[in-house]
Amino acid sequence: MQKSIILHKLSTSLLILMLISGCMAASPIPASTSLPPTQPIRNTPVSTPTFLPPTPIPLTATPNPMCTEQKGEWQADALPAEGVNAAVPFKIYLPPCYGFDPTHRYPLLILLHGSGDAGDENMWPNLGLGEAMDAKIAAGLPPFLVVSPRISNLQGDYFGVSQTIAKTLVAYIDAHYNTKTSAAYRALGGLSYGALWTVLTATVYPEQFSKLGMHSNVVQLNDMVAFSQKMLALRADKRPLIWLDAGVNDTFLWSDTKMDEVLNSDSIAHFWHLGAGGHDQDYWRANLDEYLSFYATGW
Repeated sequence: MQKSIILHKLSTSLLILMLISGCMAASPIPASTSLPPTQPIRNTPVSTPTFLPPTPIPLTATPNPMCTEQKGEWQADALPAEGVNAAVPFKIYLPPCYGFDPTHRYPLLILLHGSGDAGDENMWPNLGLGEAMDAKIAAGLPPFLVVSPRISNLQGDYFGVSQTIAKTLVAYIDAHYNTKTSAAYRALGGLSYGALWTVLTATVYPEQFSKLGMHSNVVQLNDMVAFSQKMLALRADKRPLIWLDAGVNDTFLWSDTKMDEVLNSDSIAHFWHLGAGGHDQDYWRANLDEYLSFYATGW
């Protein structure tokens, strides 16, 4: 009985061993433990990746781009002779930081001098115009160029001289300096004899300048009337701003008061300023701030 039990156990054990061996032969254990993926490979990340910025490349130090100039300068130049005319020397005021940004463009003011021994391109600089410009710019005045030509060198008739001032000189400045070339950014003015040529030039070329300044006029009545009629022929929104001033003790005060009367009779808007002083450099020097503020209007 016991023997038969033992034989039964041995038979059962042998049967189990045979079954195990058969299973192992049918499914051998692979050499590597790496298994092929059971999911397809994704073409996009599961979450948005974080990109690190590239390592910055050291740059060579550059100068401070801010210009710190406080003073402009006068430079000498000359309009070349044309035909029978002599060369026209002029002084040009370049404001602080002019040329620092070569793309920046500036308005243009042409100022004509008076007659007499002091009447040349140095008259306005000698009145202290450059210093007045520096101070006004530091206080917030928009910078602009100022050209003072020697008009006593201009030859020819009334139309020829006006053309030289309004066309030839302006074209030369536009070609050689950084100017805004629209008439909206051009002004013309003068004192005494220069005021006369301002009136005459603007009568021939009424739309060439957006502002006209006549300081201590010496204009005759027929020229006043011609000028006023030319302004009247323009559309009101195309007329230049007009400034007229003189000292109460000016020898030629009659010319200024008559000019004011003629302009009023044609309803031509203008500024009329009667101040203290006479027809002299002290008067013009004392009023430089007023003049510059007028010319810079809208710039």
